[in-house]
Amino acid sequence: MSRSALAIFPTNTEIYQGIAKARRKASPTLPQSCLFTIPDIYKSTIDGKRFLLYDESRVRRERILLFGSDDQLDLLFDSPIVFMDGTFSKAPPNFCQIYIIHAVNFDICK
Repeated sequence: MSRSALAIFPTNTEIYQGIAKARRKASPTLPQSCLFTIPDIYKSTIDGKRFLLYDESRVRRERILLFGSDDQLDLLFDSPIVFMDGTFSKAPPNFCQIYIIHAVNFDICK
């Protein structure tokens, strides 16, 4: 690429900012509280299987959302090894924690 072409080519930061801006435009606005309705598009997988496994709010301003597929649940219950981890720093606004459960799938190595 010539020097003049490189001079007008956007920097990595500018490219990232452009992608982030396009992503924000395509995404719905963030809710102002944890009491929001989840759009149907986020409740199921691309092939129409359920993805939102649990949505409960027993106490006002507290809510638990559990996402996963039935296939992932089967894998979790059949796995002899399970890893779990929680983080507070990456939780979205109005939620205090993200908790992740991983199951080992030894069949994938065969």
